[in-house]
Amino acid sequence: MFLKRSVRYAAAAGQARQSGYQVSIFEETGGGLGAVAHDRSLELFFDRFEVIARFVALINEDPAPRRVLYLHGLGGNGKSLLLRYLAARCCVRLPPGEWERVRRLPDAELPAALAGVVKAARVPVARIDFGARPVGENRPQECFSALFMLKQQLAAYRIGTPRFDFAAVTYLHKLGFDLNRRLPELFSRGELGIALDLADALLPVQLLRVGQDMFDVLDKRLDDAFTRRRVRRRLPRADAEEILSLAPEPDLVHQMPRLFAADLREAVGEDARHRRVVLLFDTHEGIFRGGNRRSSRIGARRLPDAR
Repeated sequence: MFLKRSVRYAAAAGQARQSGYQVSIFEETGGGLGAVAHDRSLELFFDRFEVIARFVALINEDPAPRRVLYLHGLGGNGKSLLLRYLAARCCVRLPPGEWERVRRLPDAELPAALAGVVKAARVPVARIDFGARPVGENRPQECFSALFMLKQQLAAYRIGTPRFDFAAVTYLHKLGFDLNRRLPELFSRGELGIALDLADALLPVQLLRVGQDMFDVLDKRLDDAFTRRRVRRRLPRADAEEILSLAPEPDLVHQMPRLFAADLREAVGEDARHRRVVLLFDTHEGIFRGGNRRSSRIGARRLPDAR
């Protein structure tokens, strides 16, 4: 599920620095922090009960609705604060019995009811502000960087992205980057090991032509790497072959959003660890750069002016 409007990130990685650990730029700047953090302004949040009820229903109703929720309104009427509130207080799934009870309550009583459900399950949430000033690796209007910003936040919920990871490593490898230097800047400490293993698996591949022999070599090296790291989610061979066959620019980088989405689709569902995932996008108009904006108004719900 996607929701327009989110917020800037706070920075916090000092303890890791002081301990002597190497941290990614996302951990250094806070770009990889979860979308939920302590925000004192949330204590003053009030109203928007109808939108909150609709949002919570999208998370808890089964089967999952195939819908994008888009909010728009005048500047300054509280859209970004609303998103912070939704991320912090409303990204939960309730047990079926509790949801049947809560969904019948008046909209104004819903926020308090959510807080009172003991067995509510936290739903993974990540957000990007497309209007935020680019800082280091946090460049929200660039495909490669924006996907890593989402990835870093979702990793806190143990959501892996094997297709995207392999595509990113392959992309950097084909462009001639020093992977031993570049990968620690992009991947968190928890995922850096497998990223370096992916890079190592690619080294002999560059000496082979695209074909069956190359894929056989790569498949075995990837299988060894995933087994050594005890990674359950393997990279499908068909995806690896497609990724290796694409030119880094513009073909591979343009396929990265689709590969990232395929990873999320496998990580979320009835048989997966998570039943839902929430992606919050702020300042959506920032990515249009003067283009036709009418296509972005699908399923729009206008927020009334702040009272």
